[in-house]
Amino acid sequence: MSQCSRRQQKSAATLLNLLMTCVLVSALTAVHVYARQSTGGSAGTTGRSAGTSSNQSTPATTTGNQSGVSESGSGILNQGQTASPTAPGQTTQTGTPNGASQTQANQSGANPTGQTTGGTASPTGASPGNTIGQGNAAGEPSGTSVQSNQAGNGIGGAPSTRGVRGTQTGAAVVTGAPSTLSLAQAIQLALQNNLATLLARERAEEARGLARESLSALLPNLSAASYQANRTVNLRAQGIQFSGAPTLVGPFNNFDARLNLAQAIFDLSALRRYRAGRFGIEAARLQEPLARQQVATGVTLAYLDVLRAGEQARAAQSNLELAQSLLKLAQDQRNAGVATGVDVARAATRVAEEVVRVTEAQTSAEQTQLVLQRIVGIPQGAPLTLVDTLQFTQETFPAIDTALAQSTQNRYEIRIAEAELTQRGLERRAINAEQLPSVAFTGDYGLSGNTPFQSDLPTRSAAIRLNVPIFNGGLTRARLSVATSQQRQAELQLGDVRGQVEEDVRLALVGARTSAEQVRASEATVRLAERELQLARDRFQAGVADNIEVIGAQTAVENARATHVAALAAYNVARANLAAALGQAETFRL
Repeated sequence: MSQCSRRQQKSAATLLNLLMTCVLVSALTAVHVYARQSTGGSAGTTGRSAGTSSNQSTPATTTGNQSGVSESGSGILNQGQTASPTAPGQTTQTGTPNGASQTQANQSGANPTGQTTGGTASPTGASPGNTIGQGNAAGEPSGTSVQSNQAGNGIGGAPSTRGVRGTQTGAAVVTGAPSTLSLAQAIQLALQNNLATLLARERAEEARGLARESLSALLPNLSAASYQANRTVNLRAQGIQFSGAPTLVGPFNNFDARLNLAQAIFDLSALRRYRAGRFGIEAARLQEPLARQQVATGVTLAYLDVLRAGEQARAAQSNLELAQSLLKLAQDQRNAGVATGVDVARAATRVAEEVVRVTEAQTSAEQTQLVLQRIVGIPQGAPLTLVDTLQFTQETFPAIDTALAQSTQNRYEIRIAEAELTQRGLERRAINAEQLPSVAFTGDYGLSGNTPFQSDLPTRSAAIRLNVPIFNGGLTRARLSVATSQQRQAELQLGDVRGQVEEDVRLALVGARTSAEQVRASEATVRLAERELQLARDRFQAGVADNIEVIGAQTAVENARATHVAALAAYNVARANLAAALGQAETFRL
């Protein structure tokens, strides 16, 4: 008995030491947590809240951004504006140099989970950014922003690029530098190299992984376990106490090796969660073609901007040559005694002004080319000749009903929003099904004995378990309320996306028709201005008038040329707008 008492005392001391150790560890942990909450708790909470908000969006889409898919506002910039820094994962708009034009799309990216943020779905936890559904007063297609700066010379300037869905994300991969580049080649290179398309592809893989994760709840769960132990047992602690029975039994060996199987037989909630995950895959899968459309539009804008800057540079060079010829005429007239020194000084001043404008136009052309090379994914600064030209191509635009039908069929924003709505409905039904009973099978089979080779015998168990939820503190009802609200939000977003798509189409058609008339009017203006200059030149050469009329007519020619270049650029941008509104940005050609 004395030996048993010593064992009991030793065991009690060991247990007491263990309890004291646990209490000490718990106290230290509480102090550490309190210190973290005091110093950075509010910031951490804010970060978690922001992370939750941005993660719950694509068409996302959940673009987002994802995209991505800017997630703050519509992301539309007017000419001359610059975007402020954005959060990580959002597309940023850096200030463009004078005369350069850049495009920006909110990436949404694709949110594999199908959660929504900021009114749009994003692919990553995608969006995007606001890749869909983000309307704006100007009618730009959702998920897009465009910025264009004028050359700064007071003549012409960058065309308006409102309504075009583009992406400003640069290339994540840089390929070899081609000597010539057509618009079709630029689009294909950007689709291969641009960060937006590569991220959308990876987010689709992420969504598939999450769907497989939800499927695991419906598949068999098989595991194996084995142990070898040496044990002692206090019989009194087990309720065994009678005369002559020992208090402590052991030590003795105990061995067990077993296969365990668990299989859900009926779990409606898990089944609906899996189906919701499948629609999350669909929404994320659609993020890639949506990103391709945005990248194609962004490349088209950058390509058109390079062409516009090149035409402005050539027009500035022509204006310089005209000013030099008029200066020579003024000098000849002075030598002939017809003109005065004032006429020569006036013409020389105009030449100096044109030299400045040529320098500015050339700088703008170089800057826009660097932007294009960055988006497409070719070495920046490499010599590059564009194959396509800025020209007026007479085009028959579709009727409004036909255009609306095409956009409804082709715009991926609508399909993503529809998948998002279906996913929200299934998620709500899955949470509602958590209140229903579930049935599962559990079983095991293995060897049990003292050692693997002593007294080992096969044993097994099999059971059907019925789980009936009764009360969990209102957790299920609260989650159901959240899911119901998210479903209603998805319905509202779908309606907004459809309305935005229709607005995009109508505005694009109006802009295309108007810009076509502007091109025709600018061509007539150029012809009339050149005729006026010729008449003023003849009068000055005949000695009937001084060169004030010539300088005025020269200014009219310069303005007419700049207006014509801007009208050509605006017309082709309007065509790109229409192609983007119809969901045909990848196939757009000049």
